[in-house]
Amino acid sequence: MGKTSLLSRILQQAKELDYLTVPLSFQLADTAVFADLDKFLRWFCASVGRRLRLPNRLNDYWDEIFGSKDNCTAYFEEYLLSEIDSPLTLGLDEVDCVFQHPEIAADFFGLLRAWHEEAKSRDLWKKLRLVVVHSTEVYIPLNINQSPFNVGLPIELPELRPHRCLIWHSGTG
Repeated sequence: MGKTSLLSRILQQAKELDYLTVPLSFQLADTAVFADLDKFLRWFCASVGRRLRLPNRLNDYWDEIFGSKDNCTAYFEEYLLSEIDSPLTLGLDEVDCVFQHPEIAADFFGLLRAWHEEAKSRDLWKKLRLVVVHSTEVYIPLNINQSPFNVGLPIELPELRPHRCLIWHSGTG
């Protein structure tokens, strides 16, 4: 509880630093998007591009010989990140939806980790800031060296508890 609100606040802070921001909830993806990795990563790339108000150029960068993860990386590297001048904060909300598809999850989260590693040595990838929001423990088998969940700054929210509210009424009478 409160994850999406926290994400909104983080993205607002990023805007105040003149970063571009893209909130992307995986609840927006149709069930069919999770049918295979290629379809999922194409949806992911197109969704980020749409929110950046860039034309969809997937067909220019997608070549089946290279595989979906390489195509997705090329799309970000050669198109999305190259087209922007400011850093991009990408807020991925409800990634729990991806956990339900282990065949996609391992590849997708491994890809995010690879991008994190790229940012250590390549300036272009330093433009990308990832905020990954989920509400459950990660129950999919991920290699510790490929997981995006053991890098960066984890923020664990405590469970919200009801408390007494004082209602103040200002007025006459």
